[in-house]
Amino acid sequence: MLLQAILFAAVAALAFVYFKVRGTAPFLDFPGPPRHWFWQNARQVTKVLHARHDWWRAISKEYGNIVYYRSLGINILNVSDPEILDQVFKNYTIFPSRALKNPFVRVLPLGLVAMETSDRWSRHRRLLSPLFAEKFMEVYATVFIASGERLFKQWHETPRGTKINIYEAFIRLTLDIIGLTGFGYNFAALDNPDSRYVHAGQEILDEIVRLNLLPKPIAALDRAKKDKLRDGMKAFEDVVDDVVKANRAGGNDEDETSKNMLSELLRMQDEEGKLTREEVHDEIITLMIAGHETTANTMSWAIFQLARNPSVQAKLRQEIETVLEGRPPKYEDRKNLPYTEWVIKESLRMYPTLPIIPREAMADTEIRGKLVPKGTWVQADLVSMHSDPKIWGDPETFRPERFDESNPDNNRHPAAFMPFGGGRRICIGQRFAFLEATLVLARAIQQFEFRMDPDQQVTGYTDISYGPKIGLLVDVIPIQPKAE
Repeated sequence: MLLQAILFAAVAALAFVYFKVRGTAPFLDFPGPPRHWFWQNARQVTKVLHARHDWWRAISKEYGNIVYYRSLGINILNVSDPEILDQVFKNYTIFPSRALKNPFVRVLPLGLVAMETSDRWSRHRRLLSPLFAEKFMEVYATVFIASGERLFKQWHETPRGTKINIYEAFIRLTLDIIGLTGFGYNFAALDNPDSRYVHAGQEILDEIVRLNLLPKPIAALDRAKKDKLRDGMKAFEDVVDDVVKANRAGGNDEDETSKNMLSELLRMQDEEGKLTREEVHDEIITLMIAGHETTANTMSWAIFQLARNPSVQAKLRQEIETVLEGRPPKYEDRKNLPYTEWVIKESLRMYPTLPIIPREAMADTEIRGKLVPKGTWVQADLVSMHSDPKIWGDPETFRPERFDESNPDNNRHPAAFMPFGGGRRICIGQRFAFLEATLVLARAIQQFEFRMDPDQQVTGYTDISYGPKIGLLVDVIPIQPKAE
């Protein structure tokens, strides 16, 4: 007990020094919420841990599009001004990387997301970029449609009147898709809702958020949480390790229709040679975690808004029926479905894949003529920017037409909509995610009408991404084929 008390006192002392040493004076000119003398704004943030999107919106509404707050020893500027964010994302010297400095992040595979911007990052980005070229996207599209058909068959077999949790359904669907396209492995999550893999990604993201909110001195000593995160990662790592070994042992002689990211990564090389087995492993794990829950969120929010807006759903169905004439969508159809694209973009506007994207200042700089010292986090607050009435007019209204580029009224700043980030570190898988959502949504609208109780309470849930807290219960009604 004495040892524990001494340890606790030491950690508390370290935390106190950590909170107090880094000064706040440079930020006196930036508005923000009141700060406690010791906790600063940490207690405000942790109280709304998974509803931080609402808090960011509230402080932006009250204090403007640059808000200063301080949490757990970190000075943070919460920015929702598109012009400033455009400059931040393009300033690779001052803001080269995401702000992921907590030691717990280091237990994650060191793929593109967690890697510091460097020559190594540039090399990996260059080698991975071809995985999202058109010839591969055509192959992935067949997986999107085939996997979607399996899900929709289950919906057709569900007794009429049964509400379906579409978020849970899409989580299983996107896991199967990323397994097949990522490394040729079928998680069979659609057939086994209780699979350990279904919510492993969600648990990993939750744990990262909790750990990243801890002060570094405390985080460094909390081995239990670090071990918990490693245990969550192991569920995926074991599978990827086995598949990597099988691919290396058996050669990569699959035909064009069975291409996956892993088999291509094992082939690719540059003047430095091929990626090591560990590097391939880390990139596949990163792509799997990053591309699983995020796309499920996008599709879930789209169906949610379509169920709440039957006129939009009818207009979308009309476009799909006109273009596809009853057949399943194909890769090349994406160019002929503009309204479908607008629906997805409007969903991403209201519920951005990444609600915030932090960048750390690597040197002293200025924003609006005011000092921003080295070490400051400049946090791109996409939730607030995407819901700013000065930019969008009626941000609470689901109106896909706002993305019609032929409309002269749509003269907003190009950076006002950035659901996948911006600059060099924009999400490498954005084309993959958008195509997956487009084809799956189009096929779903062909076969089903979606309705929901207007009184159903839906709460957003923020970890690293932004999804529905307890899922979305929707009436999924099969559409009878038209008589010939």
